[in-house]
Amino acid sequence: MQISACAKWFPRLLLGALLWSFLGAATCDGLVEVFRSTSSNKGECALFYDQDHPPGIQFGDILQLADSSNVNDFIQCKVVEIHATVPPVVVFVSPQDAEGHSFVGVYPDLVRYGFMYNLSR
Repeated sequence: MQISACAKWFPRLLLGALLWSFLGAATCDGLVEVFRSTSSNKGECALFYDQDHPPGIQFGDILQLADSSNVNDFIQCKVVEIHATVPPVVVFVSPQDAEGHSFVGVYPDLVRYGFMYNLSR
């Protein structure tokens, strides 16, 4: 009887550990302003961050930018430019990636903030 109870819980424990590892893979780096770029290629983005608070993002990292009011509306892009500036944190995405996403503004007109997740960490 004890072996069968263990056999039932082991797959559940394994599935829980697997889910925990996937959910813990991305790190949320906070709120960002997301704008349409005129020079980025599809799937690429440029990050401008607060020089006093570097986010720990490197060239080639994959970011997921999600609408702060609807996290199901998101863009994924590869960081190809990083610049240290003054606040706030800003990400520029290609016009192709921005199309159809209501949280992406045209610089300097902010529509609303987005959440930035680093999928590479």
